[in-house]
Amino acid sequence: MRYEFHTEAEVELVEIILYYESQAPGLGERFAAEVRHALDQLLKHPKSWLSRASIVSQGIGRPELPADHRLNLASR
Repeated sequence: MRYEFHTEAEVELVEIILYYESQAPGLGERFAAEVRHALDQLLKHPKSWLSRASIVSQGIGRPELPADHRLNLASR
């Protein structure tokens, strides 16, 4: 299994990393490392993550996100 980002999501991720790096040296790289770790875990254990359909069917509410939250990751 492999993944790829939607073009706009990849641009946004890079912008977020650069923003964090501008706030504190090393913070952007630490964030990028966490994203890579989460993606590695998803690829190693794809069934351990709840799908959107199972969340809805189990009645688990979606977490509230800030109004400006736009991250859109596509997994393939």
